[in-house]
Amino acid sequence: HSQHQAAFQHLKKGASIGKIVLAMNNSPKPVLLSVVITGGMGGLGLQTAKVLAQQGAEHIFLVSRSGKVSYEGQGLEEDLRWLQTESGAQVHILQCDVSKEEDVVRMLATVRETMGPIGGIVHAAGVIRDGLIRGGAACAGSAGVWSAKAHSAWLLHQHTLADELQLFLTFSSITAAVGTAGQSVYGAANRS
Repeated sequence: HSQHQAAFQHLKKGASIGKIVLAMNNSPKPVLLSVVITGGMGGLGLQTAKVLAQQGAEHIFLVSRSGKVSYEGQGLEEDLRWLQTESGAQVHILQCDVSKEEDVVRMLATVRETMGPIGGIVHAAGVIRDGLIRGGAACAGSAGVWSAKAHSAWLLHQHTLADELQLFLTFSSITAAVGTAGQSVYGAANRS
């Protein structure tokens, strides 16, 4: 507290040229015991897992439909390997389609049975399927886009209401605000 006052007093005197930096590392880090990351084997999921591991998350559950790294050649395999061997967190990979309620219930039960209470949910799952909303194939594919993002977030919310979550994070996209041609369903699903 006094460090902050001294810094502002120093600024008021005009005795400095440039910036004054205050270190804010005196407070203890909150510890997430266990966190579930949907879309956990994709780029957003693995990057989030790395950050959470660096912040002290003890158990990270990477959830995906396939149970495998989503895209080859993007360094995701190396990110997963680091998480599993060097991060200090226990990493669990679970296969689950979070757009299906029975799968969500089963997956969350597995997490609770394995590690006890769930500390956080990160919803990074999503499906991109370009197409204009005019009927036909584009409309037929819109259900999968909506289910992977908005419907899944609702299911995760509904089935973790009894948990004392420290974190419930959902990823969105700029298309929710500005839109792009062919991604109207994706934008709508991210806005929900």
